[in-house]
Amino acid sequence: MAIMEKMGLDGGMTREQIQQQLFQTRKKLISRQNAADVKKRTEAELLNAQVSELEEVINQTPEDFPDIQLVVQTFAYAADAGVWDGGFKENLTEAIHQNWLAWEVLADTLYRAGQQMGLWTGWVFMAAQCGYSGAFENCGYCLGMQGRWEEAFTWYEKAEACGRLSPVGMFNWGTFCIAVKGNEAALEKYQAAVDRGMVLQKGHLHNWGQCSRAVGDYGTALAMFRKSLEGGECFMALMPLGEMYENGEGVARDLQEALRLFEEAEKHGEGEARQAADRVRNKIEEMRKASPSAAGMQSQPKPKASGNAAGTRQKTPVTRLPQGGVPAGQGGNPVPQGGPPGGKDGNSVPQGGASNGKNGNPVSRGGASAGQNGNPVFQGSAPDPAPKKPTVSGVDDVKLNELGPKKPGGAGKGAAQGLEALLKDRKKLLIIAAAVVILVVYVLPGIFARLYLNREEDKEKILEESLEESLVESAEESGTDTDLSGESEGILAEDTDATPAGSFTYEIYGDEVHIKAFTGSETEIVVPSVIEGKPVVRICANAFREQKKITSVTLKPGIIAVESSAFADCDALGTLVIRGTDLVIEDVAFRNCKSLQTVELSGVTGIGTGAFAECISLQQIIIPEGTIYIGREAFKGCGALKEAQIPSTVTVIEDGAFYGAKSLETVTFTPGAEGTSIGTNCFRECGSLKEISVNAEYGYIGDGAFMDCTALQRVTVSGTGITVGDNAFLNCKSLQTVELNDAAGIGTGAFRGCISLAQIGIPEGAAYIGTEAFGSCDSLQEVVIPSTMTSLGDNAFREDKKLTHVTFTPGDQDASIGSGCFRACSSLEEVSIPGNYTLIGENAFLECVSLKSLNWERGNVSYANQVIGGWAFNGCSSLQQITLSDSLSGIQDGAFSQCISLASADIPENVTYVGNKAFEGCTSLASVSLPSTIETLGDSAFRGDYALTEVSFAAGTMDASIQDSCFRDCTSLTQMAIPENYVWIGSSSFEGCTSLAFTVWNASGAVYENQSMGDGVFAGCSNLTEVHLSGNVGQIGGNAFKECPNLTVYAPEGSAAALYASENQIPFLPE
Repeated sequence: MAIMEKMGLDGGMTREQIQQQLFQTRKKLISRQNAADVKKRTEAELLNAQVSELEEVINQTPEDFPDIQLVVQTFAYAADAGVWDGGFKENLTEAIHQNWLAWEVLADTLYRAGQQMGLWTGWVFMAAQCGYSGAFENCGYCLGMQGRWEEAFTWYEKAEACGRLSPVGMFNWGTFCIAVKGNEAALEKYQAAVDRGMVLQKGHLHNWGQCSRAVGDYGTALAMFRKSLEGGECFMALMPLGEMYENGEGVARDLQEALRLFEEAEKHGEGEARQAADRVRNKIEEMRKASPSAAGMQSQPKPKASGNAAGTRQKTPVTRLPQGGVPAGQGGNPVPQGGPPGGKDGNSVPQGGASNGKNGNPVSRGGASAGQNGNPVFQGSAPDPAPKKPTVSGVDDVKLNELGPKKPGGAGKGAAQGLEALLKDRKKLLIIAAAVVILVVYVLPGIFARLYLNREEDKEKILEESLEESLVESAEESGTDTDLSGESEGILAEDTDATPAGSFTYEIYGDEVHIKAFTGSETEIVVPSVIEGKPVVRICANAFREQKKITSVTLKPGIIAVESSAFADCDALGTLVIRGTDLVIEDVAFRNCKSLQTVELSGVTGIGTGAFAECISLQQIIIPEGTIYIGREAFKGCGALKEAQIPSTVTVIEDGAFYGAKSLETVTFTPGAEGTSIGTNCFRECGSLKEISVNAEYGYIGDGAFMDCTALQRVTVSGTGITVGDNAFLNCKSLQTVELNDAAGIGTGAFRGCISLAQIGIPEGAAYIGTEAFGSCDSLQEVVIPSTMTSLGDNAFREDKKLTHVTFTPGDQDASIGSGCFRACSSLEEVSIPGNYTLIGENAFLECVSLKSLNWERGNVSYANQVIGGWAFNGCSSLQQITLSDSLSGIQDGAFSQCISLASADIPENVTYVGNKAFEGCTSLASVSLPSTIETLGDSAFRGDYALTEVSFAAGTMDASIQDSCFRDCTSLTQMAIPENYVWIGSSSFEGCTSLAFTVWNASGAVYENQSMGDGVFAGCSNLTEVHLSGNVGQIGGNAFKECPNLTVYAPEGSAAALYASENQIPFLPE
């Protein structure tokens, strides 16, 4: 082949030889590509080309693909050479040890090591070609990053079809859609990612906001931009948010706010921020010159972009999702599982393809430029006239702020009808005449402005209201009694039962009133729903903070937000009634209201971080239907709280939401179609909680979620694909029953210390059980392991002293039992391990003193190289019988040492080594059968086995050795026939075998050169009478036959053995 000739390779090389060449070449490549030396880097470039050519050679036969095992070994070499740190070495060693051909390990290692995208791409596609569906998503990512959109979509579709597309992958797919299919398609994918449990980081929110703005969905864009700015760190949204205030997109035009945002963006180094700030300053100066009274620089919001459904108020989705779910990259970068990071701060920016437009807006690859205000404009396409509204977790049209603009239209017809009705009443003609002047001069401009902000069905009402206001003014001026009852329904009436408006400081923004502060002396507050004829929609930050005399607060429908710290530290507040309209209770809104006992909520969509934290008198909370999220530490430290009711609409309860609610006895979850994810430390230290039943469909029970809930007795978790986090139920000492309908995995220490738990059935679908997951569960008696299991973690069931039965279900994939997994399970009596388990880890069954039998089934062809780890069954003093798989390749150090009841050991074919001290101290062991495949019998492997009378060797074809002290002090051993392929007998190998009388080594006369034995091999064998040695024994160590008084050596004349016998005055007979 031409490539072979080009590389100087033999065209007759086998695939295996080519792979070996590939392996060696990669080895060299890794050692050079990070070198500082220019020459070595040049060599690395040449080696990289050779790697590509060798891969091409192998791939020319369609059914032959590069062996991923070689790739794993390549990276292991890199770790050994110190190219990467020990953590990567550990991961890779584990992958090889358990025969996991896990490409994710490779990809993660390669990318963290700062390697090239091209090299990473090679491994990803290699995995996909080998049929590994987990790589399909990342093939899409690689192609998308190269701007090969359609090819990328094909791979994403494959991943979706086989159920291997992650939420993060779905989000990245959406980002790649922008350049080809437009922002609407991207938004659909973003929503799908959220529906699957996507954790939106700040960069993701920014992407979503940019796309929403591009299609004219200003309400959603505003919400996303604002959310992405929370907590700092990510400042990309400052520019587009400033432009929206500058242009009145979805908000009242506010140049002062726009200026503030641009100045903030300039502080954080955002491009074009200074020019934008200067532009707004010029506008403000021009407006001041034109109108000195224009202090606020505010105007009505700009209508929605053309093409969107007219006349609908935008409703912003609340996107509150799990913390710490699928891992994201630095700054919220969307990172495919095991793959590389996305763009800056979360923008998934394809290399060579889509890039950020003006102010960070995504634009298409190949020439599309940013539109006005940075909105993306794509060549040859326009936004869909009716973009699909985003939703979260299946809840349609969730409203955070009703900020969206309204489109004018249909006003003339309404006005005509209103005037016609008025003209029928002649008594009002004079009023109408007076009103016309006011209407034309003062009212009509306001009418048309307000029409931008109202729904289609409200337009006639707005016109009617404006006309009536003008009539009232005219009537007051003329002293006429104007009774418009029956015609004034459109006017917003002042509340009769509300606290007077004079008790509040407030500001009017367009058509909204925001309460800024409370200045009155009332103790029972009813916030007005209308002030100056305009709806009250927002309680601003700190508005009532530290009002020490207020005892009750009522909020009426129409309010959409209670901002941060609005009522914090109101010490006397005892009763709270909120009847909101898609209302969000923002962060720490009612924090530390120490007297708050009664809370009635309705119309709430979200409860923010720390909203009711440290409300130490609160005893009950009923979260209303429609609420989507409960924020971090929302009810933390509510020590008197006894009952919480969670509706079906809640999809996530964030970290520490009820942390330390020590009196909490009952948490009721209303079943729903969507699952609820429970965040880290969510119910931690709720010491009175007794029972939990939750649907966590495709969600998670977060790390430490129920840690130290010492009264918890029963847990029922329904749903599919659930992950139980690390330490989720740690030290739940009263927990007796756990029902898991389905689980993807159980984290580290998840049920550790649950001393009352008697039984656990791990459901089908679970792939892993983490380290110490069920450690020290003193009452656990029975465990069922599903067929889907791939990893039982280190010490997973350690010291479960009552565990008597472990049932393994055979599976179709490689699986492993981790180090110390069942260590000190002192009641476990028997173990039967399926053939798909390739590793029994170190100390796995150490000191299982009641274990009587071990049966490890034969693996099929794909499960070669099974291994018993070091000290795996050490100290199993009752173990009498072992049946080992003939797929077993090795028995490591001390594996069966001190198994004092073991009577026989039949080592199966394919085992190549028996480790040091593997069967040491097995004082009942009477017979051992060794296969032809043995290459090494380790130091002291059978030392001190006093009952051993028979050792049967099968002759092999590979050089083999008996290491030092291997059979030392086997005092019952009477004879030994060592096959000719054994070339080394170590020092003291048979020392102290006082019953040994006859030994033959290579009596057949076959030629194995350089056979030798160490010092004191047969020292102290006082009954040894005959030793037959071949002529190939070239070296015999000192004192080899010390204290063997009855010995005669049989060997060929002139051999090294004959000379040794003569020199040491040992009787000799030729043969």
